[in-house]
Amino acid sequence: MTKASVAILVALSAILTCALRTDAADITGMGPFDAQTEIVRLRNFGPKGLESLLQQYDKSRDPKLIPMIDAVAAQHDDVWSRLYWYTDLSKAEAAAKEQHKPILYLRLLGKLSDEYSCANSRFFRTILYANSTVSKMLREQFILVWCSERPVPTVTIDFGDGRVLKRTITGNSIHYVLDSDGNVIDALPGIYAPRKFADLLSRARWQVLTGDESTHKGYWVQSQNALLVEWNSSSSSSSSQTNNGEAERFGPPNAVEAGRVAISKGAVEQPMLAMLSPDFANQIQASIDNADSVAWQQMAMQYQQQSMLDAHSIALIRSQNPAKYADSAVLQKTVDQFQSLIAQDTVQNNYKLRRQILDWLMAGKGQVALDDLNRRVYSELFLTPRSDQWLGMLPESQYTALDGDGVCPLPQ
Repeated sequence: MTKASVAILVALSAILTCALRTDAADITGMGPFDAQTEIVRLRNFGPKGLESLLQQYDKSRDPKLIPMIDAVAAQHDDVWSRLYWYTDLSKAEAAAKEQHKPILYLRLLGKLSDEYSCANSRFFRTILYANSTVSKMLREQFILVWCSERPVPTVTIDFGDGRVLKRTITGNSIHYVLDSDGNVIDALPGIYAPRKFADLLSRARWQVLTGDESTHKGYWVQSQNALLVEWNSSSSSSSSQTNNGEAERFGPPNAVEAGRVAISKGAVEQPMLAMLSPDFANQIQASIDNADSVAWQQMAMQYQQQSMLDAHSIALIRSQNPAKYADSAVLQKTVDQFQSLIAQDTVQNNYKLRRQILDWLMAGKGQVALDDLNRRVYSELFLTPRSDQWLGMLPESQYTALDGDGVCPLPQ
């Protein structure tokens, strides 16, 4: 064998060794180009590449590793959640087929890897992904992928004395549960309480693992019925608390009111009643649609316990503003208020928005394509249709007294 042949074999061996090595090199001592190469290499290894970099971080606690971890994970604040996200649905589907797992597909404004993604996706990183129980569940039981619906609008306010305030505005996010072929099994629009989120994901996962296209409609019907039963039971409890046990009624009692008398018994009987009697389901649907703000707040009280943040999520909140939250009373007040809002969001999103999505899935008889459903969600539920490039912030008839309505030309 010639020296040239030996040199070629040595070079090939080095390349293969580098390609097969899943552990992270000491990335903090590398130059920008080498560090970026290592990030790409680790990302190509998927969750294993991320895990090796996290192990390096756990040993050193070097803050320089944090942005690198985020880059490999494709998620901001990933040292708290430790989740690996695909950004290509086809690759996620391939991984789901290989690992026999369902897909959790996040659609958002902006990018999950950016600090300034839309507000709901930022809250997901705190409420859900950093939650110890939810994070473990997502890592072990789902293939994760996100896709940007469109860039997120940001507003910067310059107070003129050096103080600057930056925020994102408008936009919403949604989690879809998909099978490995990309078929929609369920959808969770907006913010959900951690425990409710985990419960609904568990149910959808079970449908993916044990069902097929012929049973998806049954799952949607059962999910819809479960929503109606939960609403009936919870609104009954709220009504009893408000009226000291004496619910106000006009006219003869109906099936809805009768079902509220015995909640435990009703939980067994009401799903069947909803299927046998469309009138029963319509009555509860109407009560949901006509509920006023007081009713929604009372319903949200039923979700206070499920909306509690765990210690890991609270630690993330503290880390984002350590000076402000050095005062434990300020931190507790923030957490309490945030948890109350989570409960309110959960009720609205679950009983209004998710219920509508389940209706669309049932009406489509399993033939609703993901992109078509998502387009309808953003247009009709989130009220941010793709056709409106200004997201409702530039009404045609509004006078601004600004040249060109203050719209700056695109850079050349």
